[in-house]
Amino acid sequence: MNAKRRLGEIGPADFDQDIRVQGWVEDVRKLGGIAFVILRQREGTLQLAFPKKKVPELLEMAGNLTRESVIEATGTVSGPGGTESRSLDERASTGSITGAVGGYAQAWPAKRLALYADFLYIKVSPGDAEASVTDWRAGANYYFTRNVGLGAQYKHYNYSYDRGVLVSKLGGEITYEGGQVFLSFLF
Repeated sequence: MNAKRRLGEIGPADFDQDIRVQGWVEDVRKLGGIAFVILRQREGTLQLAFPKKKVPELLEMAGNLTRESVIEATGTVSGPGGTESRSLDERASTGSITGAVGGYAQAWPAKRLALYADFLYIKVSPGDAEASVTDWRAGANYYFTRNVGLGAQYKHYNYSYDRGVLVSKLGGEITYEGGQVFLSFLF
């Protein structure tokens, strides 16, 4: 079995290597045949991918995780240009335009106040169609004791699929916007 790794220790030398990590679930995004879980430790975050084509039951399990769940995961590290990071669908990686951009920011403007925001945009253009996912959130946690706080966030998620002339019959758009209030714990 692989030794557990800290996120701060993982780098380019680990590409195509199997590792084991533990941490808290920061966020879960389920996009059709793949789920992404953002795993958090003190050192930062790591994105885990659960493609349905490899282990279908893991996709279902990942989709049922909630924020702040504690998990352990074993898998292969892939980086830019790696087999899992090029495209959501192997068929879309040949002769089509695929792109993704994202970011995460966190700040502590006061001793007990943490602000955070993240953004993810993915675009795939297979043939005459175009699909995109826009996902962002902004939030704050206020810790009224050393380890227990109250958090609030606003989340926006938009998925659209455009097949040109056939948009009204075969395309569509799904948008979710909403706020959440939750208890937050520091360990």
